[in-house]
Amino acid sequence: MGKLITSQRKGKVGIFKIKKKSNLGKTSYRTLDYIEKCNRIRGKIKKFFINPITKQPIVRVEFCDSTTKIRSSESFISVSGLSTTQSILCGSKSSIKVGNVLPLFRIKLGCSISNLEEFPGSGGNISKSSGTFCGIMTHLSDKILTKIKLPSNKIKCIDSKARCTIGVVSNCGKLDIPLMKAGSSYYKHKNRLKRFPKVFKKLQRQDQSPRTL
Repeated sequence: MGKLITSQRKGKVGIFKIKKKSNLGKTSYRTLDYIEKCNRIRGKIKKFFINPITKQPIVRVEFCDSTTKIRSSESFISVSGLSTTQSILCGSKSSIKVGNVLPLFRIKLGCSISNLEEFPGSGGNISKSSGTFCGIMTHLSDKILTKIKLPSNKIKCIDSKARCTIGVVSNCGKLDIPLMKAGSSYYKHKNRLKRFPKVFKKLQRQDQSPRTL
């Protein structure tokens, strides 16, 4: 009598689900407005924490508009070198300093950046995991396009008006910590919607099992 194969047992939807309660939400920049295009806005760092699902270091930043006095808070990807006593500048006229958010055409060549947008206003899509960064190689055609070297060593041309954060993403020593036991590896894969442990189907046969050899 046969049995169900693994793909049949898993089904179309899957039997593993992510815990939405422990997820801290999406990390993105402010909505691209006139203040960031022509000037700058200052934000204060309130709190640091790590997302238990994606293991990303996150910083909560609070902004206050000088004209309307409206307060808003956003979750940014944290870079190494920040503290709760510092403030972050966002906009085209902000200074080139670790943690500040600037468009690509304002940054010098060879500077390390992270949390890069694919197009202006997307909110940050590239180089968001711990310890990763991108490098600016050249500015092409009167700073309309910028050639970027990605963490995978691939080269890509991106619009020069896309925003990015100056610095390397913090928590770079995450991969150096050993798991020590199978239980911690099980919960690591469970949060990321992956199956653990992986067993070779060949070894599930009785004649090929290492216990019978």
